[in-house]
Amino acid sequence: MLVLRYTYSMKESISDLQTSINELEKSVSFLGEQIRKQNSYRRNVSLSVVRGFSTAVGATVIFGVILALLVKTISSIDYVPIINNLMSSEAIESFIAKFTQP
Repeated sequence: MLVLRYTYSMKESISDLQTSINELEKSVSFLGEQIRKQNSYRRNVSLSVVRGFSTAVGATVIFGVILALLVKTISSIDYVPIINNLMSSEAIESFIAKFTQP
């Protein structure tokens, strides 16, 4: 009786082991396919182009916002002694007008 239980238990554990091995093989195969896709030259080039374009657009928008805030701030200030000593007020106004006119 003891020998029969042991044999049945061994068959069951071998079956479980085979199932685990099959699942492991599927996982390794899936991971290999994912690595192949991520190392694809075409994919890397296309993602680099998209990232570069997005970076350029984002930098342009940020620069535009900062420049607009700077021009608005400078145009709202009437008298700044350091700037007025360096340039006449007419030169400052013409400089600001260049950026504010459409």
